Order: sequence, then C-alpha cells, then structure tokens
Amino acid sequence: MGSNLLIDQMLVSVVVPVYGVEKYIERCFKSVEEQTYPYLECLFIDDCSLDNSRNILESLIDQYEGVIDFKIVSHQKNKGLSGARNTGLLASNGEYVYFLDSDDDIPKDSISNLVQTLDKVNGFVEMVQGSTMIFQGEKIFNRYVLSSRLPSVIHGNAQIRTNILERKTPVTAWNRLISRKFLLENNLYFKEGIIHEDEYWGFQLARKIDSIAYCFDVTYNHYINPNSITTSGYKKSLDNWLFILSLISDEINENSREEKIFYLKSGYSGVFLKSLKFVNKEEAKLYIGKLYEVCLGNEWVSSDLFAKMYCSLYNLPYFVQNFIVKVVPVRVLFTRFLLSMVAK
Repeated sequence: MGSNLLIDQMLVSVVVPVYGVEKYIERCFKSVEEQTYPYLECLFIDDCSLDNSRNILESLIDQYEGVIDFKIVSHQKNKGLSGARNTGLLASNGEYVYFLDSDDDIPKDSISNLVQTLDKVNGFVEMVQGSTMIFQGEKIFNRYVLSSRLPSVIHGNAQIRTNILERKTPVTAWNRLISRKFLLENNLYFKEGIIHEDEYWGFQLARKIDSIAYCFDVTYNHYINPNSITTSGYKKSLDNWLFILSLISDEINENSREEKIFYLKSGYSGVFLKSLKFVNKEEAKLYIGKLYEVCLGNEWVSSDLFAKMYCSLYNLPYFVQNFIVKVVPVRVLFTRFLLSMVAK
C-alpha cells in the first residue's frame, strides 16, 4: 500500500457497542467526532439499551455537520457485548476496524497516529496496536502503555503469539486497528454468552496473526468504575474463566502437550488468581481445585501457578512464598498436599 492510499483514502470503521451508557455516550461520541483523521465511519450498535443512550446518540448525530459517517445499527434482541461487536464487524465497510467501548474515549489523534504507524511499516500488517491510559477515579495507570523495548513491527506468528499471551501486547479488543478481511477470513468473531470475551478472542487471535505494528502513542482512554463489580460478579468471573480455559484446553491438539502448557500457563490463568482474592477462602479452594481439573494435572502441579495461588490464598509472608515457589521439590509437595485437601 502506498502512503497516499493509507493517509488520504483508507476508510477505518469504528465499532461502538451501546448498552446502558447514557452517562458516558456523549463523551465517547465527542471523542470520535473530534478525530483529526477524517476518513471514518462510526457504527454505534444499539444492543436494546433500556436507558436514554439511543436518544442521546440520535440527537448528537442530528447536530453533527462533519465528514465522519455516523450510523446507528439496532439489534432486535439483546446479544451482549460480543454480539454487538460481531454485528459491527459484519456491518462495517472499512479496510480496518477499530473497536471502542462506549464508556471509554479516544484522544483526537488516535486514528491518525494508528494509520500513520501502519503507513510507516511500508506494507500490509494485520493489526496495529496502540498504547492505553487507564483511569480509575483520580488515579491514572499506565500498565497498558507499550514497552519501548518492543520492535515497531513483527512478522511471524511465534513471537507475536508470545507477546500476546505474555501480555506484552494487551489482550483487549479495543485500541487496535485490525484488518477486517483478516478477521472475516479467519472467523475471528467474539463468542457470545460469556464475559471476558476479549480473553478467549485474544487466544484465537494469537493463533492466527502473522503481522503486527506497534504505535507507542496513547490512542485510548479506558475508564474503570470501582463500584461496577460485586462479590457475585467475581464468582461469575471465575466461572467464566474456568469455561474459557476449558475451551482453550479442548481446542489445542491433544498430542501437543507443550503447546497446551504454553497457552494455559500464560496470562490466562494468571488473571484467574486475581479474582480469587474477592471470594471467601473455602470458595477459593474449590475454584482452585476446579482449575486443576481443567488444566494438566501433574504437569501443572510442578509449575509455579498453583503454588502462587495457594500462597496468596493463605496470605503467607513474602519470604515463605518466595521459598515455596522457587524451590521446585517444596512447591510440588506443597501444592500436591493442598490439592489433596481440596479433593477430600
């Protein structure tokens, strides 16, 4: 692709699922409206929202006089975030798709910076990943800001897959330009009916992608509502994690145990650990036992994952945790014993 085609002519489709976001939808809309890259279509997918989100959007679109093509696509029944993203992907016309959550927003140069990154690599890549700032109340986090040690472009699945699964590349659907053709040809749709859909989709993406470019500019603002998750929400989260891990385990070739270990020992089960802190100890023991059943039995006991989970669960002093996790015979005995207690 030449520079003129990318910068002056390439259409980018911004896909925004909409459900119950009347407090945030104007902020999101305005951030797209203010983009300095003009060749955009923006599809708001109304997932049968029960609040005033659609009315707000209709009013904003009616008042808009710029060149961006804003549209509202309506569902006849609620399909959830995954279903809304899938609808947007199929209804889009751009060469690249950009997923944006409706309670987030993007800096005004976001799409321009991503497209310019695509242009700089002098060839087609399947995805351009940007950096993200995270806001939680007055706090600002940069854990999704890309490391400067990453190369500007990578070709070949092995290294890209490792970067995604080790979280060097964020496992989120939002804040990346992705080739629409690549997504459709590889059936990279979001699985409906689950939460943590980005994680399962990211696993599928990691197995397929062969080229990526990195944009080190901040191209996305993600907002966390500290009151949005309850204890029951964490239980649902853990149940979904177990389901996703079981899907991953089933989909990997039975004969490829090394590949299975690689996928399951990556960030997927690590995030599981974080949710354990929000349920009581007895429930956490049961969840760890269920995770053990989903995973690889004795081969996993010798890894540090279960040892870390139990150390965290029992709030052991750091020097004790360090000793248990790092001394292999000790951590194997420690984890076998605790797993046997769960099984009783």
